[in-house]
Amino acid sequence: MLEHSPACNELLVMFKNPIIPLHPELHAYALHLLRDLLVPISRVRLLCCAWANAKWGDAAGDCAHHYILTAYESTSLYRTLARESGIPQQSGAAENLDRWFRAVDPIPPSLALTESCLYY
Repeated sequence: MLEHSPACNELLVMFKNPIIPLHPELHAYALHLLRDLLVPISRVRLLCCAWANAKWGDAAGDCAHHYILTAYESTSLYRTLARESGIPQQSGAAENLDRWFRAVDPIPPSLALTESCLYY
């Protein structure tokens, strides 16, 4: 049976619209801008908008993905970068700093961080 019965349709309630994810190509482009080119997020939004307009025109998205970088995507992008860098998001900043700079067995996300801090 591929259709809901009238009784079933009466029980269906949608509290909010479903979240449609950002297009994977646009997500990868935004990560590239943040990771490799160190572009600030305000500029990333503008560049992503221009890139999406050049690729897909003025469409806001299709039925599977959207093409506009929203505010909550910037949080997702930064979490992805933190995860790639080995910075755990579950722990607090003080725990991360202690883990990176403790005297015995430090675990920095990058050796360049330790070397640059020791230099100064």
